Amino acid sequence: MSKIIFLNKEYSKKNPEWLMEPTLGEFLEKIYPAQEWIRDKKIAGEKSNVRPDYRSEKLKLIVEYDGDPHYNKTHRIFKDVEKEKWFNSLGYAVIKIPYFIQLSNETIKYYFGIEFEIKQKFPHGFIGDSAVFPCDYCEIGIEKFKKEMNELKSVPSNYLVEGGTVFDDIVLSLYEKTIKFGDVRYVLPTSLLYLFDELNSKYKFLTNNLEGK
Repeated sequence: MSKIIFLNKEYSKKNPEWLMEPTLGEFLEKIYPAQEWIRDKKIAGEKSNVRPDYRSEKLKLIVEYDGDPHYNKTHRIFKDVEKEKWFNSLGYAVIKIPYFIQLSNETIKYYFGIEFEIKQKFPHGFIGDSAVFPCDYCEIGIEKFKKEMNELKSVPSNYLVEGGTVFDDIVLSLYEKTIKFGDVRYVLPTSLLYLFDELNSKYKFLTNNLEGK
């Protein structure tokens, strides 16, 4: 049987090793030590005022940190799609890292396609003391989340579950928040309840007696 580690604690985003937009640059400097990263500045020679989170001219790479507004604001999501198309037209590859992901050996390989050793300090998922949950996502944000979660099923993670995946860690974090609040409706919309069923079919530890389900 797989060993499961429950979080049972809150984490503060004030820790400098927590992945957020401001700290993403520090991670990028470690992953690509020889590269210069331009943060939050317009692309030279272009009329658009769009400013990528992080950009490497040498790598022709843009890295965006997708915070919760990229999931709960419909107009923001549509704008993101247009931005990515524009970046691609200029020859840039685009990597988007969701706010419920931490960087680990496995996620660095998944997002950046390179091998890199790093000590993961925090679990993936909705673990922050002020995390915005999928129950607050707009319809398009839910579809975006579904797609990302499906892809993360193939990314290994042993942080919370031995032999688990990043998908497992994220769903486990949502389950623990549901237990904390006592009602699944504070955490997940009806269209995402299947996440608990999928995790339970794998590990057989979730209860079905959750208020609101």
